[in-house]
Parts: sequence; structure tokens; C-alpha cells
Amino acid sequence: DRVLLLGNAAHSISPLAAQGLNLSLMDILGLTAEALAGMGDDLFARYQASRAWDQKMIVEFSRGLLTVFDSGAPWMRLGRHYAMKWLARMPWLKNSVRDHLMGYRQSLPGTLKVIDRAINSSEVI
Repeated sequence: DRVLLLGNAAHSISPLAAQGLNLSLMDILGLTAEALAGMGDDLFARYQASRAWDQKMIVEFSRGLLTVFDSGAPWMRLGRHYAMKWLARMPWLKNSVRDHLMGYRQSLPGTLKVIDRAINSSEVI
């Protein structure tokens, strides 16, 4: 017997900036794309391999953000203040980080193309 955990059940993540929701959606799309690519005994292994890097990066990034924003240390507040000002002056960087965390920079576009091809295909899956 096997159990597959998706989304928030599969990740130890703080509810910061809806990253649990983003991971959930990307996990579901990733599993769907792998299933459409072919069922088989290796389906879950392929799914896990395809999602591992995004999951680890987002979980670690969220933990780092929580540490930074949860700290009341004066030096941390000052650093946070200037980092946010710096980020606001660099919209290309802010947008890049946002897009990556939302899945636009990694697996999401390719996954949506696979799903779209399957939906619009005359093949029975």
C-alpha cells in the first residue's frame, strides 16, 4: 500500500505569503503532468523527482523569511527595513522572486502545456 501526501499535508511550511497554497497547486499540476506522461509503477518516483527542487527551495526560502520577519532584534529590524527599500527599487528582482515562488519560473509553464495538450488531444488517457 502507498500513501501520497500533496500540498500542505506534504510540507512543513509556515503560512507565510501563501506558499503552502502555491506548493499545493504546483504539486497537483506536477502529479497530473506525470500521470498524463504515463501511468506505471514509477509514477510517484517521477513525480517526487520532478518536484523535489522546487519544494525544497520554497520551504527553505519560507523558513528564512519567517526567521527574518519574526525577529524583534533591532539590528534585524533595521536590516529588514533597508532590504525592503532596496528590493522596492529593483522591480525586476522583486518580480523574479515573486514569479519563481508562484511557479512561473520553474515547472508551471511546461506542466500547463502538457495538461493542455492532453485535454485538447483526441487520445483517451
